[in-house]
Amino acid sequence: MKTAWVLLALAAGITGCDRRSAECAKIVNILNDSTDKTGRPKVGEDAGFDEQNSELAALAEKMASSLAAASVTTPELKKIVAEYEIIARDTSQATREMKLALGELGTLGKGDIMKRAKTAKEAMTDSTVKLVAYCAKKSDGECKKVKSEIPAEPKSGDDFVKVAKAAEAFGKFEWKDKALAELITPWTKAVAEADKVVGELSKQLEASKNLEAKVTNAHMLLKRATQKSDVLSTELNKVCRP
Repeated sequence: MKTAWVLLALAAGITGCDRRSAECAKIVNILNDSTDKTGRPKVGEDAGFDEQNSELAALAEKMASSLAAASVTTPELKKIVAEYEIIARDTSQATREMKLALGELGTLGKGDIMKRAKTAKEAMTDSTVKLVAYCAKKSDGECKKVKSEIPAEPKSGDDFVKVAKAAEAFGKFEWKDKALAELITPWTKAVAEADKVVGELSKQLEASKNLEAKVTNAHMLLKRATQKSDVLSTELNKVCRP
């Protein structure tokens, strides 16, 4: 995991007893306290991705707090420290948001919605086939109504909307043909369940898109923070090693 700040091994090159040198040493120590010799954040190498995100967020927050508490008066250094603090807080926020979004995405994937969708589709198809087959043998008014309002093989979105509307209307209709009524009842229930599951699946897919967008935004925030830290590293070198 790449850090959003950069290891600054400047301590050995900072000399002098003036205020700027002392403040530079203090800030460099704060930055180096959160990174190892390769410039990576000090998080567990053997930890899982989720745990690393938590550790990185805590580490970044600690750095931001330490920088905020540092008493820096050198104008050029004060500006750099303020920007490093923003980077650290952005890193903490981004990693926490990423962890939360990824966790919610994992939860979405553990539901039984796809199994329910398959079951509902099979039940609707089975009941529709029986209903259409029954009315194919009859030409009375009630079966004409069924054949005119129910697509034999619903495929398009418009077909399913038509089926849903028909099921709602048929459920309230007083059928004279008792055998037909016995086929209509399970069919309307199957259609209602299928419609319910489709609605839940649509919401889940929308939620998934939103969570994926949050992860992408978090990645972009970390990328920008890393790029900014590269610039600040150069600026800090100029200030502390004039």
